[in-house]
Amino acid sequence: MGNALFIVWRESAEAMLVVGVLYAWLKNRADAATGMRYLWGGVAAGAGLAGVLALVMLGIASSLSGNGLDYFQLAIMLVASGLIVQMVFWMRRHGRTFKKDLESDMARNARKSNWWGLLVVVALAVGRESAEAVVFLYGLGAEQNGIANLPIVLILGIGSAFLTFWILQKGSRVLSWRTFFRVSEVLLLLLAGALLVSGVERL
Repeated sequence: MGNALFIVWRESAEAMLVVGVLYAWLKNRADAATGMRYLWGGVAAGAGLAGVLALVMLGIASSLSGNGLDYFQLAIMLVASGLIVQMVFWMRRHGRTFKKDLESDMARNARKSNWWGLLVVVALAVGRESAEAVVFLYGLGAEQNGIANLPIVLILGIGSAFLTFWILQKGSRVLSWRTFFRVSEVLLLLLAGALLVSGVERL
C-alpha cells in the first residue's frame, strides 16, 4: 500500500505543478476567464485519457488467462520500471527551465489567440502523469498480487499531493521544489529497481 500511495502522491503533485504554473500565469491576464475554461478543460481531458487507458488495460487483463496474463503483467512491470527511470532523467534534464519554457509557450499561444494550444498542453501533462500512475499502479498490483484498499490509496494520495503543493507554493524553508524532486527521484529509482527485480524473477 505504501508504494502505491507514494506513486499517486508523486504523480498527482507533478500534474498539479503544471496546472499551478499555468493558473498563476493566467490569473493576472485580462483574458483570464477565457483561458481558465481551456485550462480546466485540459485537466478534464487529461484525466479522461488516463481513465480510458485504465479501462483498456483492465479489459486486456480480463480477456487473458494463464501464460497470456502472466506475460502481460510481466510486460507492464518492465515497462513501468523503464518509464520511472525515463521520467526521473527527463525531470533532471528539464526541471530547471520547466516553468520558463511552459510560460513562454503559453505566451506565444496567447498572442495568437490559440487557447486550444493551452488545452492540449494541459491535457497532455495531466494525461501523462495520470497514465504513468495507471501503468505504475498496475505494475505494482502485478508484483504484489493486487493493491489493497485502492480507493483509499487514491483519496489519500491525491489529498497528500494537494497539501504538498500548497506547502511548496507557500515557499516553505523546510520543503522546496528542489528537495521534493530530489527525494522523490531517489524513491522512484528504488521502486523502479524493485519492479525490475520482480520482473526478472518472473522471467
